[in-house]
Amino acid sequence: METKNGIYTDNEGVVVGKNDEVVTVDDNKVTKNPMNQATRFIPTSRLKRYDVVNKKGQDMGQVQTFVVDMVVGRIAFVVVSFEGFLGISDKWFAMPWEMLNWSTDNKKFVLDMSKETLEKAPGMDKNNWPDNIDFPMVVRTYNHFGVAPYWESTNPEGETGAEVISGVVTPGSVLSSIAITPAMPANIVLGSDMQFTAIGTYSDRSTADITSKVTWTSSNNAIATLSSMGLATSTGIGVTNLTASMPGVISPSVSFRTIAKPTSSPLPEKEMASV
Repeated sequence: METKNGIYTDNEGVVVGKNDEVVTVDDNKVTKNPMNQATRFIPTSRLKRYDVVNKKGQDMGQVQTFVVDMVVGRIAFVVVSFEGFLGISDKWFAMPWEMLNWSTDNKKFVLDMSKETLEKAPGMDKNNWPDNIDFPMVVRTYNHFGVAPYWESTNPEGETGAEVISGVVTPGSVLSSIAITPAMPANIVLGSDMQFTAIGTYSDRSTADITSKVTWTSSNNAIATLSSMGLATSTGIGVTNLTASMPGVISPSVSFRTIAKPTSSPLPEKEMASV
């Protein structure tokens, strides 16, 4: 409903200006707040109106709904459709809330993820979403995308310390790199095993053991194979490169060398005679 000075009240009862800036009306005095403040606090009923774009501003998809953790009091994950971007019209994708950066300038969600990574993401039939979301589903969602679970945060409220930088809200606790230890393993004898560990570093500079969450890969399974828990088993003589990865993040490779079992040398004839 429009009032004086081009000011009106939207459907949520928020007083806004013609350019969607939030305004304060006090004693008939109108104060217009900066645009980035007006688009920082958005009623959830509005969020479905906004698109998802990549860092280049190219359209990727659209938000469909949000799932709220009623115990913690925060958004657990967001459901996004990528019909035009992926060409998949019958699936929606659950993504951790931390992965979507909100642009207060463009009023769009920014997702920094390649098409190849999205194509590997688990999707669900949009017409067959479960009525009841269980905790294992939320855990699988966070594990797949390598995002630190908010329920494991040292902050009991699960907050991630989001910051507003250059008009974009950048949440914390997003996986930024993976390191394998040991980084320079000793040579291993054929038929032996060696345990490797994956350490994840997050955007808030925290670290965590993510050995069981990453995908382990050996460049040559004829030399060594890797279990889902990072246990390398030598299967042949030579060198192979080992990596640990999660969607959008891959570790530097670690060289793993397998050598032949040492053989015992026969005793010299003089020593044999004295035996």
